[in-house]
Amino acid sequence: MINFTQWAERPAIRFEHRQFTYQEVMHEVQVRMHWLKSIKARTVALLADNTPDWVFFDLACQYADIILIPVPLFFTPEQRRYLLASSGCDTLLSDIPLSAPSFTDSESPFDGIYVQRHACPAPAQIPQGTSKITFTSGTTGTPKGVCLTTDVQYKVASSLVSTLRFEQVQHACILPLATLLENIAGVYAPLMAGGCIWLSRATTRGFSGARLSAPDKLPALLSQLQPETLILVPELLMLLLGAIRQGWQAPSSLSFIAVGGAMIAPGLLQQAQLAGLPVYQGYGLSECVSVTTLNTPSDNRFTSVGKPLSHNQVSVDNDELVMRGTLFSGYLNEPETFYPREVRSRDLGHIDDAGFIHISGRASNIIVNSYGRNISPEWVEARLLASGLFAQVLVFGEGQPELSALLASRHPETGDDSVQKTVNQINGELPEYARIGHYHQVPALATTSELLTSNGKVRRKVALQYFSHLTQPLTAVAQ
Repeated sequence: MINFTQWAERPAIRFEHRQFTYQEVMHEVQVRMHWLKSIKARTVALLADNTPDWVFFDLACQYADIILIPVPLFFTPEQRRYLLASSGCDTLLSDIPLSAPSFTDSESPFDGIYVQRHACPAPAQIPQGTSKITFTSGTTGTPKGVCLTTDVQYKVASSLVSTLRFEQVQHACILPLATLLENIAGVYAPLMAGGCIWLSRATTRGFSGARLSAPDKLPALLSQLQPETLILVPELLMLLLGAIRQGWQAPSSLSFIAVGGAMIAPGLLQQAQLAGLPVYQGYGLSECVSVTTLNTPSDNRFTSVGKPLSHNQVSVDNDELVMRGTLFSGYLNEPETFYPREVRSRDLGHIDDAGFIHISGRASNIIVNSYGRNISPEWVEARLLASGLFAQVLVFGEGQPELSALLASRHPETGDDSVQKTVNQINGELPEYARIGHYHQVPALATTSELLTSNGKVRRKVALQYFSHLTQPLTAVAQ
């Protein structure tokens, strides 16, 4: 847990023009804990921006033994309704006015926080000891509730602190706090190490929901904050690299940037390091309490997602990564999944002689071409994305002699010649069976949210169905 007395007078949270010491954070947490107990809250859904109140209520629920459900800002109204109904939530807290079916407005003693109560929620099946239910966006858009205890969350945070040797680290929270990775690695871990977290509203970071609407804001914010650590998804790493190419200079204060969420080409990681961004790739699943493996400054391979952290053990069974150790307690309302001994990732990979984990793609996405060759589309997609020309790439070609691709350019003005040249260049780096034979340019998917997950990955099956009218005819790659 976080030791609030050891660093009582030290800054713990900075937000806009305000600062909270560890002692002040503990006070704010206790006030909210007593209020939640007074209203007899049992399951609390929290829909809020990256503000101190998010952290205060998160910790208050832990101290009050109340289940907290972070609600991603990008969830659709349908997903929110599903989350509230399926979890048996009795209290909804939000920093925006929000009407919810079956919930009635009540008074909140906290400025800017709205509260809605559900007097008689439908009961839910939840594993014993659950303190947080984090909802994934799911591969089909239906959220899935991952149940976690407080203990496993802090085990992962402690593992990160000991591995990275955090000490009074200054961390800027860029991802939404409702993202489990930022919640554990960006809040708990720095605070366990006596550090300080910088919080900023989505609009200040350049976000609208889960999408970047003002990309120039993030580099400017980092220049202002001068943080030591960040957590990024590949899209945000590409954004910072683009800013560097246009003259932006990354803060010299940066010492560690964790990046994960999708397969990343080794060349892109090398580009980032050469550009002055200390980027280290990691890997994890919500079912494994976010972080499972991580590269570090003393142990780093660009081709790998790193070595397992101390809280988990990773093995390979029939080319599939299997995790044991610190795991989730089961899926909400799925008692047959409660208290698992292992998590089968559905990710294909291997462990090298030095203990580094290498991932080749998702088992369910493997393409078998007409010559019987097995190809991981993520491998080819990562190469194309690393060029910097494309915002999204989708490779397909089951049963075909050649692979095809749907390409969404990062900039609308990108010409056909640039696309052809880039595809040819990448093809020259790939074995013949993995080269792109045909492609079709499509609009960037940022405005078509149902085709993307929360961290910008393309929902493969949904996107192929959506673009089915474009898969023929495709542009042949000039040789």
